[in-house]
Amino acid sequence: MLKRPIVRTGLVACAVAVTLVFAGCAKSAPAATAPPADLDTTALDLLTQSGSFHQQKYLLTAAEEVLVGRCMRDQGVAYPKEPPKADTRTDEERALNLAERRRLGYGLSRANGSDVPALDQYVRALPARARATFTRALFGAEEQRRAIELPGTGPVSFPGEGCLHEAQATLYGDILSWARVTYVPEELNNKVAALATASPEYNQAMRRWATCMSHHGYAYALPAKVSEDFSARYKAHGKSKRLLQQEIKAAVADATCAQQVGIPRLVIDLKKSKSATLSVSELHSLSELASVWSHAATTAEAVLTTTR
Repeated sequence: MLKRPIVRTGLVACAVAVTLVFAGCAKSAPAATAPPADLDTTALDLLTQSGSFHQQKYLLTAAEEVLVGRCMRDQGVAYPKEPPKADTRTDEERALNLAERRRLGYGLSRANGSDVPALDQYVRALPARARATFTRALFGAEEQRRAIELPGTGPVSFPGEGCLHEAQATLYGDILSWARVTYVPEELNNKVAALATASPEYNQAMRRWATCMSHHGYAYALPAKVSEDFSARYKAHGKSKRLLQQEIKAAVADATCAQQVGIPRLVIDLKKSKSATLSVSELHSLSELASVWSHAATTAEAVLTTTR
């Protein structure tokens, strides 16, 4: 199930990835006159996508899938079920992703889009007319798209009608609340992440990580340099079993060193501490959206309960 209007890669995403249509734009709330009290746990988890965030995200995604399925069936459009899998990993386990790394490294060998989601495969196999009917029922008409403006990013558009729109509005109260809780905390997360990775604490951790990697036989200053190196190797030499095994070995060493240095927890803690640098209006927005997020998760639980 689509978790964002244009997130799913492949055919379904391409069907709606067009020039933005401004059928409606959200206005910024007036600036607050005083900062809120310290952000609560829910707000910090939403900001940093940690802690309770992933369980609530699972509930919301699962409930969205149920609501979209009902809506599509009510319109007489077949909709294959694609329920999400619960992710019970800790924040560290999720960040390190060792099981996946042991199997595919960074996943660079499948970067050509061969890993097509099941829904995209289903839609791709439909005749042209049925495909258009499916897309219209799910996303609505292009001229009905809505948009919000994100500082530093610009406008982000999303369906203003259709089954996906109806499901999101049901869970979050209205579609603009869904859009704000989906995009604004992510934007703020990027902001505090940039500050976190520029901090002395993070740079010290990276030096310890690089020392650890050197003990494994690798000379990389930063984790990003590992995947960049292997991307260049694939581009130069093409895919091979030997290169995949080298990628896997390097990716596992990367994660092992990150675990030893404690980078996943450090990054989350740094991002939480950098939340103090957000503006008064940003802090108020985050607190408000954390409340919307919590209420939406409660609604999602109710939706899922009725389907059991």
